[in-house]
Amino acid sequence: KAGSAVVSMSSDPSGKNALSAHLDGSIYAGSIHEASCIKIIQQSSPAYVLAWSDSICAGDETRLTFYDPNGQKEACFDFDETCGDGMDLGYLSVAAFNDSGDAVFVGGFNGFVNLSKTESEWVRSTPTKIGNIYGITAISWKGNGSCLSFGTSSGMIDSYSVCLSRYLKHHLEITHASTSLVMIQNNNF
Repeated sequence: KAGSAVVSMSSDPSGKNALSAHLDGSIYAGSIHEASCIKIIQQSSPAYVLAWSDSICAGDETRLTFYDPNGQKEACFDFDETCGDGMDLGYLSVAAFNDSGDAVFVGGFNGFVNLSKTESEWVRSTPTKIGNIYGITAISWKGNGSCLSFGTSSGMIDSYSVCLSRYLKHHLEITHASTSLVMIQNNNF
């Protein structure tokens, strides 16, 4: 029991552990099968956005912070109107890592942004603005990380094919969905 209201939750990729973010800015990690829970992060504001893979992604309305599994800060990104690129995502509402954990999709009121991990740091893509969506409220990745779908508060559902590169070689289509995922499809059938 943390003593403060829970504002978001996320499980680790194995499904055996869970994170809970609380109104007082604390983030607790616990085992789903055991009655253990420890505070690993204390932020200055609640993490309404929470996702967990090899890293922990925690965000309030305009700031997104990445932590290692021990709660040490890896990177921080601001998405307010003063972030320098003229792109205001509005409030951040939801985040989800791809299956390999090297990319995270973050949805906001006015659009979305993708962040990916290189060998040593997190890198932010240029945010994408979508008019009249009124907030991305749900995200789901295809199991192999090649497709991303999201839903909005206006009732729209949108899906995107996700790849770094795609090319044909003889009768094979080779798709790099992430830095650690390559899919090969035989186009002769």
